[in-house]
Amino acid sequence: MSHAEAKQLRTTLSVSGVNLEVIPRGFNQQRGVPDSVIWISPDTLPASSQYPILVELEGRLSNVDDFRKFARRRTVEEPYRHHLEFSTLKRIDSGFSLPVTYDVAAVADRILSPHETGGIDEPTFHSAIREWTKTKLAAFRTNARITILGQTRIVWWQLEFPMFGHQFDIEIPFIVDVGPEFQRRFELYSNRISIPSIAVLTDESSSKRYNKTHATDIQFRYLINPVN
Repeated sequence: MSHAEAKQLRTTLSVSGVNLEVIPRGFNQQRGVPDSVIWISPDTLPASSQYPILVELEGRLSNVDDFRKFARRRTVEEPYRHHLEFSTLKRIDSGFSLPVTYDVAAVADRILSPHETGGIDEPTFHSAIREWTKTKLAAFRTNARITILGQTRIVWWQLEFPMFGHQFDIEIPFIVDVGPEFQRRFELYSNRISIPSIAVLTDESSSKRYNKTHATDIQFRYLINPVN
């Protein structure tokens, strides 16, 4: 049954469109890290706010620190989510922490708002992020594949998209079968998980790109009959 479920889920995800939800975190007095998060989810499944694109507004690249802070935040008093949440067709009672790659891409603020001079302000920054989500949906390309390791079966939703002059490729896991020693097996896939992390710079022009690895909390969300 699980093999059939995995094939059906793969078919559903491979042709799925994309939902994008913007949550400003660095606006007025409601501070958070990073300044904005765009949550990606498939439009064919009840799996909202599935995977983040992180966006920080900063002066210089050397000052960028919100992505590390995102990974380290644990407080339950925060009004914002600071962990990854993956969907599963089997119940997983507890999450764990994994080393996750943050794919950091520097962007000059003029790319978001070419008519601004003297540095982009917060309202213009958030407006530009919302505008990007409205105009770039058609640029997303999706596919899906199945991996099996022991009794752990996962469908990976694969996405390719451009953002502010950079190209991103990500894979989002949907767990179909857990199997024994799930945490140990899932950790073997940690190098597949990469979070797009955009650093919008006001005081320097840079398109530098680099990876940073931070231990990040992973939680799981149970989906009931997601493709029926």
